[in-house]
Amino acid sequence: METDRGPILRTELQRELNYDGLRAAEAKGSKGGRRPAVAAAKTVTLDMPGKVADFLRATEMGDAEPAAPTTA
Repeated sequence: METDRGPILRTELQRELNYDGLRAAEAKGSKGGRRPAVAAAKTVTLDMPGKVADFLRATEMGDAEPAAPTTA
């Protein structure tokens, strides 16, 4: 009895393409895998809502351009 080899061929093709991409990346000097996480010492916590509000209060803003009318 003959079985459908379509799914198997697709899996093999996908694996082949994946390895081709990894080899190309390695040839360019890239390594596989995830990039390292940013160290906690290098992260900064900002009080964004307060900073944005302070900036908007201190900055004189010109008139915004009117939005183009939309047709429904």
